[in-house]
Amino acid sequence: MPRRFISRESKEKALELSLRGVTDGEILEYLGITKSTMKRVRRNYRRTGDVVQVPTCPGRPRILTGLNAQVSGNVSESFFFTNVSLVY
Repeated sequence: MPRRFISRESKEKALELSLRGVTDGEILEYLGITKSTMKRVRRNYRRTGDVVQVPTCPGRPRILTGLNAQVSGNVSESFFFTNVSLVY
């Protein structure tokens, strides 16, 4: 089954329905959220108190600062010029 984005609001509503005793099958009918997604939402809520999983390590920054871009440019230029062979 293809993955699709499910908003935080939909997950919160699904959790609210689940806590009120609505079955996963009925939630699937009402909101279109699958049983496996409901398991994941409930697990995240039990572990963190939130319905979505927030990464603990956000990873590499997506935008370079001016200094990072300058350093990156210098490194790639020096690599290019040291690895170019002259052809006569």
